[in-house]
Amino acid sequence: MKLKPSKWPQTKSHKTISNMKRGSHRNPAFFLGGADGAEHKQVKLTKINTNQRRFVLITCIKRAKRTLMSNLTLSRRRFLISALATPVLSAAPAIASSPALHVRKDPSCGCCGAWIKIMQANGFSTTVENVDYDALYLFKQQGGISDDLMSCHTAEIDGYLIEGHVPAADISRLLAQRPEAIGLTVPGMPSGSPGMGPENQREAYEVLLMRKDGRVEVFSSYAAA
Repeated sequence: MKLKPSKWPQTKSHKTISNMKRGSHRNPAFFLGGADGAEHKQVKLTKINTNQRRFVLITCIKRAKRTLMSNLTLSRRRFLISALATPVLSAAPAIASSPALHVRKDPSCGCCGAWIKIMQANGFSTTVENVDYDALYLFKQQGGISDDLMSCHTAEIDGYLIEGHVPAADISRLLAQRPEAIGLTVPGMPSGSPGMGPENQREAYEVLLMRKDGRVEVFSSYAAA
C-alpha cells in the first residue's frame, strides 16, 4: 500500500521556506539585497571581526610565550653567572682574614708610619703600639735580632718578626712558604725602601731571612733604581 502525498495546504511561511531552499543557490542577489541581505552582511562582518580578534589574541599569546621564554633564558644565564661568580666572592674574605701586623715603634718615627700605610695599602691590617726606645730595643734583643740586623720599627705577624722596611711582597712570600726562622729584616733604613722615599731613588738593598740558629740568608734583593 502506497502512502499518498500529504494534501495539507501549505501556508505562506511554508512556501517562503521552500522558495528559499530552491532559489538561494541560483539567485545570489537573494543574500545581498533587501533586509535579509543586509542581515547576512552583518553576520559575515561579525564573523570576520571575530576571526580577526582570534588572530590578534593568538599572536599576542605567541609573543608573550616568546618573551617569557626569553626572560627565562636570561634568568638562567644570570643564575649560572652568579653561581660561577660565587666561589670568587666567597674567596674574598680569606684575604681579609689574613694575620694582622702588630707594629712596635717609637712615637716620633715618621718613616715607620709611612711603612705602616704602605702595608695597609697592600691588604695588611695593622695595629700599632708606641713604645720608648729602651723598651723597643729590649724587645728586639729578646726576639733574637742582633744589633747589626736592627732597624727602626719591629712588627709581628703569625709568629714571625719583621724588622724595618721590608716590602709587602716579601712578607706575603714568607707567610706562604713558612720557613723555620725568626723572620725578615732590612737592616738600617735604605733609601727607596718602602716608607723611605721615592722608589725611583732607591739604593740597592737586601731582605734577609733570620734563622733561629743564628744563620742569615738573603731572602730577596733589590737593585738600585
